Amino acid sequence: MVIAALLSKVLPRSEPVELFNVAFENPRQAKLRDAEPFAVPDRKTGIDGWHELRRCDPEREWRFVEVDVPYAQVVEHSARIRRLLLPASTVMDMSIGMAIWFASRGRGRLVGAADGEPPRREYAGCARVLLLGMGADEQFGGYSRHRSAWDRGGWELLGREIDLDVQRIASRNLGRDDRVVSDNAKEARYPFLATNVVRLLSGTPLDRKMDMRYPRGVGDKLLLRLLAHRLGLVNASTRPKRAIQFGARTAKMESGQTKGQDSL
Repeated sequence: MVIAALLSKVLPRSEPVELFNVAFENPRQAKLRDAEPFAVPDRKTGIDGWHELRRCDPEREWRFVEVDVPYAQVVEHSARIRRLLLPASTVMDMSIGMAIWFASRGRGRLVGAADGEPPRREYAGCARVLLLGMGADEQFGGYSRHRSAWDRGGWELLGREIDLDVQRIASRNLGRDDRVVSDNAKEARYPFLATNVVRLLSGTPLDRKMDMRYPRGVGDKLLLRLLAHRLGLVNASTRPKRAIQFGARTAKMESGQTKGQDSL
């Protein structure tokens, strides 16, 4: 949301911003819930976010694209995605990589925004460069393990955990994500990991970036939430973090017994 709002300040007015929102048909979840298969948590917050961006900048054309992935497509493409992940090879890598691969493919349904437009129509994205939010959780304390570190050892242990995440993000995440995106002939860019942004955040006191004395949805990513609020994204600024594999429901498709760190 922050990246989209900032992009709208620098992009020429004639250019639209495409927002790709991915949702998966999860057969295990379907057994538990008698609901529309693509009514995943990230779909609701995505649509809410789209409306908020339109209110903040009504002159911009915001294209919200619903990327719905039936389980049959998961089965069809899973072997290809698994090869792209290597040497990353855990259940969590697969859950995240699958969501990024289908989102970066950019095929879905465009949601109508104006009176007289069809409510939804088939759409293929035009963007060749994708702006992704990787690096925000690592630098702003967005993961549950950061709050656990705070609970165990206060500022000192939290700081060590943040430093570790920043140091290992390139080897742990970015190669995987870049391979998955580039397979769809797209270029991935990571604004939160730009050199000047990382340098600024590395020199910012820890308690200015996060404060785990506040509850979830406030203290985690505190500085980023304040920026979102200043940009007019009031609703987005208070949303709790939700991991992509749970928001899009790529996790635990066949079994509820698997763990993220398990090998494929």
